[in-house]
Amino acid sequence: MNLRASMFWSYLNQYGAMAIQFVSSIILARLLMPEEIGIFSVAISFVALGQMLRDFGIGEYLIQEKDISQEKIRTGFTLSLLLSWTLGIVLLLLTKPISDFYGQPGLEKILPLIAFNFFLIPFGAITLALLRKEMRFDLIMRIQLLSSLVQPVVSILLAYHDFSYMSLAWGSVAGTATSVLMSQFYRRDRLSFSLTLSNWRSVVGYGSYNTITNLSSSLGTSAPDLIIGKVLDMHYVGIFNRGLGLLNMVRNLVIGGIKPILLPHFSKKHLEGDEVLSTSFLDMTDVLLFIFWPILGYIAIFSQEIILILFGENWIEASPVLAVLCIGSIFGTTIAFSPELFKASGNIKILTYISSSFSIIRVIFVLAGSMIGFIWIPYLWAFVS
Repeated sequence: MNLRASMFWSYLNQYGAMAIQFVSSIILARLLMPEEIGIFSVAISFVALGQMLRDFGIGEYLIQEKDISQEKIRTGFTLSLLLSWTLGIVLLLLTKPISDFYGQPGLEKILPLIAFNFFLIPFGAITLALLRKEMRFDLIMRIQLLSSLVQPVVSILLAYHDFSYMSLAWGSVAGTATSVLMSQFYRRDRLSFSLTLSNWRSVVGYGSYNTITNLSSSLGTSAPDLIIGKVLDMHYVGIFNRGLGLLNMVRNLVIGGIKPILLPHFSKKHLEGDEVLSTSFLDMTDVLLFIFWPILGYIAIFSQEIILILFGENWIEASPVLAVLCIGSIFGTTIAFSPELFKASGNIKILTYISSSFSIIRVIFVLAGSMIGFIWIPYLWAFVS
């Protein structure tokens, strides 16, 4: 599939998922309180950190690998299975300590259910990676769009029937199960579930740096939920998450459609030469800035009206958070495509050092902001951007 067709299906997938997420977030904001959203946000942050370890760069290794073979694919599946199930068990064992650390009994209920995702994901993750390598974004759209629909539908129905934060956890599991089941229709001869570790060195060699990069990035992203939830309370977790979540929703609307295409596309351009790769990167960045900067400016100016219209008065505290984060994102957007550039050009070590450094700074700043006062957190977050 060529680049234009891939972009069409990827953006259709992204916009469809965004529309579903947008509508469902408005509905859930009226069914759940900030504290309930906060509990789920903290729980899902631990899962997100685990996901970075679980993936281990296996999917991206298969995408960028020139000499792909069934042995390497099966090795990728085996490693994915071992890592996922191990992390699922670890999260189950840590449920009580995490709950006690935050003083939130709700975490003891929600974490075991969310941990179940780790036992499902390996059976769909490799197939999705291979479809990305083949740039079959039409098939990926069918899988992910249905999953994106099932998750909020289940969450909304259960929230309406007073399942509180557990409704979001059940929705998460339902979405993952749907994705795994759908991926089986397109597995065919792409992947055998037989186990082998015959090519583990090549996978681990790439995956170790990729994992450090993704883990540090995820830690930086999850820092507000994990730190605010401990230093302040779940109410402020929900408020910050609402502002950041809306910004990420808009960001994904603009960038999300092309992000999955970038690594396979840049990898092909890299084969044509560094100059071709550099030109492609700069051209795409120029287009992104031309589109995204005016949108960010508009949201920053009218953040209060946007929050009131979409989520209601319960979330009005999120409006200054949203405004400040939008201003910070104006600068951050200039390097939005850099991770894929580093990976495609074989410079993942450099990306690891950069990502780790900024994540450490972000964690320190969020911790400092939590101690000084909640209002400082978005300013410090934006400064790091």
